[in-house]
Amino acid sequence: MPDHFHIVFSLGENRGLSEVIESLSRFTSKKINSLMETSGRFWKSGYYDHAVRQNEYLPDIIKYVHDNPVRKGLVCIPEEWKYSTANPEYSKLIDREWFGYLW
Repeated sequence: MPDHFHIVFSLGENRGLSEVIESLSRFTSKKINSLMETSGRFWKSGYYDHAVRQNEYLPDIIKYVHDNPVRKGLVCIPEEWKYSTANPEYSKLIDREWFGYLW
């Protein structure tokens, strides 16, 4: 997305959500600013989260994330979005065995 991103991940025991989001935002801001030869704040402050407490909902949530560029009119099918695990180039980044029978 041009103005936001969606990410699905599992928190470990050592870091809380706000710390992870802050670190991710800082890292990606620096990287994007470097690539675009700009500086300063890239992302708006704040985020929206959705806690998933049962693995059975994960495939639907990942489908929602994959379908977002289609809903926004950026691509015709999720696999066309270059920056997604729906794209065949990155689909191997999803550990489907972790989902067990769900995927």
